Amino acid sequence: MQVKKIAFFECDKKRQAYFSEHLSGFELEFYADKLGEQHVPSVKDCQIISVINYSPVTRNIIEQLPETKLIAVGCTGFNNVDLKVCEEHGILVTNTPGYSDDAVAEHTVSLMLMLLRHAHTALLRAKDNQFSWKGIRGRQLKDKTLGIIGTGKIGLKVIELARGFGMNVLAYSRNQKTEVATKLGFSYAPLEKVLAGSDIISLHLAATQATYHFINQERLLKVKPGAFFINTSRGEVCDTKALIWGLDQGLLRGVALDVLEDEKICQENRVVGPDITAAQLETYALNQHLLRRDDVLITPHIGWFTEEAITDMLSIHLDTILAFIQGNPCHVVGGRKG
Repeated sequence: MQVKKIAFFECDKKRQAYFSEHLSGFELEFYADKLGEQHVPSVKDCQIISVINYSPVTRNIIEQLPETKLIAVGCTGFNNVDLKVCEEHGILVTNTPGYSDDAVAEHTVSLMLMLLRHAHTALLRAKDNQFSWKGIRGRQLKDKTLGIIGTGKIGLKVIELARGFGMNVLAYSRNQKTEVATKLGFSYAPLEKVLAGSDIISLHLAATQATYHFINQERLLKVKPGAFFINTSRGEVCDTKALIWGLDQGLLRGVALDVLEDEKICQENRVVGPDITAAQLETYALNQHLLRRDDVLITPHIGWFTEEAITDMLSIHLDTILAFIQGNPCHVVGGRKG
């Protein structure tokens, strides 16, 4: 189809310079903030709208975009886009996969190492000129059993790294890759066996209705007592209240999280406003509790955030936009062609 105008949201100076250089033949608009209804008058004639995962692409906005034929999400997650409404209006939705597989996998292993060696606690002690070893005797990765839930690209890369540390690996996934399992030297098992047999459990699931609170109190009752838990996927796949309960009950020895439920509220420190629900306030309070626990290590969703990943992200996002313009859409996650 013919594309004349493209709007980019959540766009910093680096992104603006990159797309200005590579899409010079189009009319481009750049916005540093996330997409909102106040932007509709300026972008309603855009054929393509690019967002990141903080822009809520809602029914109210979509219904006011008669010219838009592509919502291009410039990251992996796309649960901020109402796919059903996009389909109703003939709008295709694409994402940007694969740019941070190595980055997230490496961060996952770094969280394991930090958690098992109490690095976060030791660092704070040292900065406070306290050099006591009390309570921070660590454990090694070698010969531990790692339970991987979800063997997509990131999960498999974590397994590859873990095998390099001499770890044994059990994995659970709806889509088993048996040839890869043989090559990397790990075994698939039912979820209950993975939970019960793993010293460390690492979660690698997309956020969908089916995976919402995948880790809950019922499943934590099945974990090996004293297991460590890692989540670098999405906050919504874990029930925060259940994680706290698991720690209090001694079912979990420690937790490392790069993602939180309703993390945008935490990141913006926004707890007052007409759109904040009681459930969100409760989750915010639970997250604040996690942040203050010595047995919990939290990083601010930086697993993907490397120079190399950002370069790949821009390149893949550009290729996705160009593929649509050329009539060969790729990385389609929903909607339909008009």
